[in-house]
Amino acid sequence: MDYDSYASRYAYTRQPVHFILTPLFTEIKLLQNKSSILEIGCGTGNYIIHVSKELPFHNYQAFDISMGMLDVAKSRSDSVNFKQGNADLYYPFEDGIFDMAFAVDVIQHITSLHTFFNEA
Repeated sequence: MDYDSYASRYAYTRQPVHFILTPLFTEIKLLQNKSSILEIGCGTGNYIIHVSKELPFHNYQAFDISMGMLDVAKSRSDSVNFKQGNADLYYPFEDGIFDMAFAVDVIQHITSLHTFFNEA
């Protein structure tokens, strides 16, 4: 799928759902303030942006392979640092800097599970 051209429609039709947000909030609330949290394959940023608004006392970063998705995400939030990266190859951040990482609706797009989990 060409996510670059689909990004605006994707952002419009997708919303964070409570059965994912609830456990995310539970886990993030266990972290100390100013913890670093990463979303892998953030798309248009629905989850990371929502979480950053509700729990603003952390450092939020996210990446996605699609620049179109990232452009939409960046336009929706100043509180999250968005980067381009391919979770099948590497994560575009230094090792060991995150206290938590999460991915929503991403695993089905990953061809190298070894790399995905090794990087996480």
